[in-house]
Amino acid sequence: MYKRIIVAVLLIFPMLAMAEVNVFVSVLPLKYFVARVGGDRVDVQVMVGPGQSPETYAPTPKQMQQLTHSKIYYRVGVPFESAWINKIEAINPQMQIVDLRNGITMRKSDPHIWTDPILVMKMVGTIKDSLEKIDPDGKKVYAKNYANFIQDLKNLDKNIKAKLKNIPSRTFLVFHPAWGYFAAQYGLQQIAIEKEGKEPGPKDLARIISLAKQKGIKLVIVQPQFSKSQAQMIANVLSAKIVVLDPLAEDYLNNMQKVCQSITKI
Repeated sequence: MYKRIIVAVLLIFPMLAMAEVNVFVSVLPLKYFVARVGGDRVDVQVMVGPGQSPETYAPTPKQMQQLTHSKIYYRVGVPFESAWINKIEAINPQMQIVDLRNGITMRKSDPHIWTDPILVMKMVGTIKDSLEKIDPDGKKVYAKNYANFIQDLKNLDKNIKAKLKNIPSRTFLVFHPAWGYFAAQYGLQQIAIEKEGKEPGPKDLARIISLAKQKGIKLVIVQPQFSKSQAQMIANVLSAKIVVLDPLAEDYLNNMQKVCQSITKI
């Protein structure tokens, strides 16, 4: 009899521990942020998966169906959201739409605010507040997880500042301008090959190469969601190193350390 009761309790307990809040995010770094704050109380689904581009993404029918069960959608202004946000809202009018750009000064045509750990702290505060509002019973959990994550972000910021303090060159070339917030926070400069989604014509390309030579640029950053053929050609002309870095990687802390390490080798 007692064995049956114990077995029944063990079977019920995982159900009690299941996530209470279903949420959706636009891109993988946001999934990491929400998971860090929400812990086991939150189930996070992401729109744009690994290797996919938020420039051209369209939600699948399965994702649209899953949205009907979601309590929060976290947006950050990536391109596909402009075309889809009204449909996302319409499919589940009770779902909260939380814009993680709130309180942040945006760069023109650049949604990649998460590349700046200081801005991530603001985003994480918005995440915590929204989860507490929709799930008050989890307030202590969210507060504890938030504090732990903020400390990790402070440590990350301190580490990046220390590593980049005395690097010989503070300018790098990028194909897609995804690192502007990171560069601004740490006293760096990115020069973009692509502008507003368009590859440069011959005159612009010649200007970029000339500028890169003047600045002695030895690093060209590309990301896996885009072709690197043009960037490779420019890197060859400059005798520069080409590095693949992904601003959309989910493992945020390790990815930002990788970015920092690559730039120290300029």
